[in-house]
Amino acid sequence: RAVPTISDIVGSLKSKISVEYIRHIKNNILDIFGDIWQRSFHVHTIRNNKSLYNIREYIINNPSTWDNDGNNINIFVGTGL
Repeated sequence: RAVPTISDIVGSLKSKISVEYIRHIKNNILDIFGDIWQRSFHVHTIRNNKSLYNIREYIINNPSTWDNDGNNINIFVGTGL
């Protein structure tokens, strides 16, 4: 049996979450449309302390950039896009 890759694991997780999400939407009769996942993900192997530090900083600071993120559908509301 082959060892699953990171892509296999992420794909499986996204699939299971998507099924539960859709079930929740249908059970609660909600009108929600659109994608729930970004198309891909970036894999980075942490090889040293500097890399670990940079990734931690990104995780800590990234939420503060959400208002300008292209994946944030709220920035398009009312713009006609």
